[in-house]
Amino acid sequence: EKPFNLTPDPKFLYLNASYREALAALRYGVNERKGFVSLIGEAGTGKTTLLRRLLAELGPEVRSVLTLNPAVDFDELLVFILTDLGCPPAPGTPKLQLLQALNAELLDTLARGGNVVVLIDEAQGLSISVLEQLRLLSNLETAKEKILQFVLAGQPELDGMLARPELRQLRQRI
Repeated sequence: EKPFNLTPDPKFLYLNASYREALAALRYGVNERKGFVSLIGEAGTGKTTLLRRLLAELGPEVRSVLTLNPAVDFDELLVFILTDLGCPPAPGTPKLQLLQALNAELLDTLARGGNVVVLIDEAQGLSISVLEQLRLLSNLETAKEKILQFVLAGQPELDGMLARPELRQLRQRI
């Protein structure tokens, strides 16, 4: 097989010390229900491959949603998440009902001993508004733990966005 195709193949990932550390941090963030984890690197450094490797390593109790095209508004992202979790909403469903459906699905997953993680690749393409709404979405929790995890993977522009004053609350959660 050719190891250097345009589509990243995690089985060809060379786990040097930096990649092992990054993968361990991603695993820890998801398994310990930390809410938000960010993975930032230049284009072509293997972020997508690391995300795919993480997905391959997560146990069956972790339900995952991977989005590779974050150039959508929050409502569209919410519909994508619900659909990927197997709960496709009817077209035109109001945002409040989408949020209620997601909360119910997350609580059901938690009751069965599971966890849900949303991985967003190319997260530098998200708008400030969507990032802030993701922060608010992370408020879905029980008294003891977060019930929804996010992994934001992106290029250094994401780091610049997260440094903006209007996203300080999100930055504090990462």
